[in-house]
Amino acid sequence: LLDQYNRPLDTLHEVFGITGATLTKAMPTLRNKLELLHAAPLDTITFAGHRLEAHAYRQHFTVGQGTAIGTYRNGDVAAVQNLYGRGMATIIGTLPGAAYVKPALPLKPFGRGGDGGDLSQFVPTRYDATVANLVYGCLADIPRPVVCAQPLVEPTVLAAPDRYVIPLVNFATAPLKNVTLQLDTRELGELGAVRASFGTVRVPRQPADGRSLDVVIPRLDKWEVLVVARKPAATP
Repeated sequence: LLDQYNRPLDTLHEVFGITGATLTKAMPTLRNKLELLHAAPLDTITFAGHRLEAHAYRQHFTVGQGTAIGTYRNGDVAAVQNLYGRGMATIIGTLPGAAYVKPALPLKPFGRGGDGGDLSQFVPTRYDATVANLVYGCLADIPRPVVCAQPLVEPTVLAAPDRYVIPLVNFATAPLKNVTLQLDTRELGELGAVRASFGTVRVPRQPADGRSLDVVIPRLDKWEVLVVARKPAATP
């Protein structure tokens, strides 16, 4: 771990549960459609049977009070998890996002724009679901107020005193049918009516445990904005 002047920085060692780290940096930049497209992995990390390719950056750790949860091929510690304060910190010695994106990039010339099918205008969609699941596993205890069943739809939650506004962006490059959202009422509180700003939305029969509100958008083009009423909390 280094600061902005490239000096050793041990401020977060206690948080991550490590006593040291050594970084190998194979290239100064890693742009998806330029360097990453042609990059060969430096190494492979194994997490409880799952594998993650390390591109451009390979950092290994000396474990302190943390627990090693991933190793490189030679046995070096590649990922550490540590309980700290009221939470948990995880550090991974490479860029999981690079391994997530790499399979979605076709080997094409970058090009200069236009619609001739070159890479500059290409929107990747076939990301590595194994990498996504691995990262979600590291974040399993963090509450997610809105979860979308379709991985290429990104929800955001904006809160107002009497409602939630939930913008949705579809990165799938084509309209999607029956997009399902699960709204966690343990995080959002009791919810009321739901409406879609541009299309339609329906609310099927809800789970008996009352922990979530399920919402279905019959057709999602590029975006949608849901508005969900908040019911006022009961006065004691």
